[in-house]
Amino acid sequence: MKKLVLLTLILLSVSITAQQRRNRNNPFPNTNNRSASIPEFKAAEAAGLIHYDIKKTCKKIGVKQKSDAGKKVVNRLTKHNKSVKDAVRINSFSLKDLEKNYKAAYKTAQETKDFSSIMALRKQIKVVLDPIRKVASKNDSILNVDLKGLLNKKQFKKWEKYNKNIKKRTGPKVRRQPARTMRSRRGF
Repeated sequence: MKKLVLLTLILLSVSITAQQRRNRNNPFPNTNNRSASIPEFKAAEAAGLIHYDIKKTCKKIGVKQKSDAGKKVVNRLTKHNKSVKDAVRINSFSLKDLEKNYKAAYKTAQETKDFSSIMALRKQIKVVLDPIRKVASKNDSILNVDLKGLLNKKQFKKWEKYNKNIKKRTGPKVRRQPARTMRSRRGF
């Protein structure tokens, strides 16, 4: 009798651990959840149009706004922010249209489980955002050249680090699927 109880306990523990492993290795845990929220999409940020907060930027790079160099940096950042506002204003209709199409495509994909609308949206995003990205990169390179002339080496390194972090934070988020193992492909 003791052997039978021991055997059932061992089988139950093996069964429970196998189920836990299967749930942990599931690459798509919430595939049947229809109420999943639509990921946020800001077209201007995806295009690389970054508006810098002047006070925070000066603090991060170690420049006092009241100094001569600080006034020049503030002036340059103000010009950059104005050019970003102009680019957003010029392309406002296409950016708003992209955001509407993004929401609609994700909603239809969630309802129908057909992801062709998202593929079409990606093509549209590429067509619309590529020219805007070129303008944004041109403005960023001009800003970097101007700031390199105004700041010392230490401050410019801080600027590069701050700029890189801002771009990483505001840029498009790439969601990657977990890599599947050979075991999951074979069906074991």
